[in-house]
Amino acid sequence: MKRRTLLASLGVTSASVAGCVSTIAPSSSEDSSSDFEACGEPILVFSKLPDAVKHEVETAFEEGEYHADGELLYEQVAGDSVQALRRNDFYYDSHINKKLLGGKTLSFTQTTMTHDSPVDLEIRNTRDGDWKGTVKVTDVDGGILVLEENVTIESYPTDPEKRRVDLTDERIKQFSVTDEWGEYRISLSANQAEYDTYDASREDSYFLEGTIGMYGGHHLRVVLNEDGAELDDELGRKSTEENNSSPEQPCLWNETNEVVMGSAE
Repeated sequence: MKRRTLLASLGVTSASVAGCVSTIAPSSSEDSSSDFEACGEPILVFSKLPDAVKHEVETAFEEGEYHADGELLYEQVAGDSVQALRRNDFYYDSHINKKLLGGKTLSFTQTTMTHDSPVDLEIRNTRDGDWKGTVKVTDVDGGILVLEENVTIESYPTDPEKRRVDLTDERIKQFSVTDEWGEYRISLSANQAEYDTYDASREDSYFLEGTIGMYGGHHLRVVLNEDGAELDDELGRKSTEENNSSPEQPCLWNETNEVVMGSAE
């Protein structure tokens, strides 16, 4: 994975805080009876952080930076493996600086996380006939259209006798979408003019949202069925089985500061 750091810093800058750089909190190490085990995953998820670490992060966002007289707990949980923090569906680089008079500061800048190659949108049509229409994918945050295609998707009904979906089957339509992590809105709108007969009373436009990222999936997978369109859990599950892998999980700590979900360093 890669990341593209944005130039703008987040939160209030030191110049805008009247008379001080930031709130000077007691040493983080004094608030903890023991050190935190370091996370071995590449992404820290804010909601999963221990409360004492959340305090450091929240202060850094609210005041521009967090100042500790001693060691930073965030530095402990991040270890050497963490590349970014995810907070409110955005990703951030952390910046830790030692002060000349002692102590350390913690601050964050927004970054764009990317995969090494674009992620695919895969659409499977389990209806009796072909589906003809327009497929669009839009970045939810920026409203940027990243894909628009007029397509015909052949029928590929689910075979109850087969345990696996053939991911190489040409009837599964694949589109190269984007390498950037984020929330994306997928819209599928049937083109009535392409059908010899068309039931005008049937709702055949659908809007779905999918996530590209470390903890939201590396693919966007959709199934068209008689009830409409939905994220294709079956196709995603079969792909995971084919790759003999399991979805990554963010690190979570217990009351003794040990990593109990995700991997530790």
